[in-house]
Amino acid sequence: NHMVNSDHRMIPEDEYRQETGKDRLSSLFKLRTGDPIPDELREWPPTVLLATVTGFIFGGFLGARWAGDKYILLNHNTKYVHKMQAQRELHGAAMLGFVRQGAKWGWKMGLFAGIFSGCNILLTLYRDREDGMNLIASGAITGTLFRVRYGIKPAIGGLVLGTLISLPIGLVVQGLDLLLVSKVERERMKRKRFEQRRKREQMWNERLKVTETIVGDLEFELENSRPERGLREYYSLKDDVK
Repeated sequence: NHMVNSDHRMIPEDEYRQETGKDRLSSLFKLRTGDPIPDELREWPPTVLLATVTGFIFGGFLGARWAGDKYILLNHNTKYVHKMQAQRELHGAAMLGFVRQGAKWGWKMGLFAGIFSGCNILLTLYRDREDGMNLIASGAITGTLFRVRYGIKPAIGGLVLGTLISLPIGLVVQGLDLLLVSKVERERMKRKRFEQRRKREQMWNERLKVTETIVGDLEFELENSRPERGLREYYSLKDDVK
């Protein structure tokens, strides 16, 4: 049995069936300069960027409000020369709170989203299936990694919290996957991903062959251009002339 890839070349069915999760993960990292970004990785940078910006804006508004309330509380009895001075200093404190809390929330949400999305990508690739179980497991792993620097107990708390946060979403996605995606469609998606990985693997091997050829040519040129070789040839010709 054979299957046809996008280049209309036959791929043995056994090769498709024998592909393991380790093989799929290794193919993801066989990238060189100029290679197209794999589909599995294209959504990762926008996800991290969106989470970072959202966290910065959300945390910034909270920080501005907290800083403004704190400034009013601490300077309730302060006398100002003019009303504009009070407003200017209040706005300055709010802006400083916006930047501080925005940066704090931004990098944390970006890091959380990056770990979560990365785990989801790796689990999806390893299992060769997109479903809610990947989301639930990604939430648990992310919660653990996000809190492990504080100790064992916080890491366990992060594991539980991450699982609870991702569990409802994962169950909904899992249910929709079972209801809307047929076995035939799921198999077709698997084959399509396999073809893409196979194409990347072929590009990788072709580039390795080209590199080996170039290195071999350079070694040959260096071998023939050594000064000692040139001197031996010179004296050999000189002796022949004599």
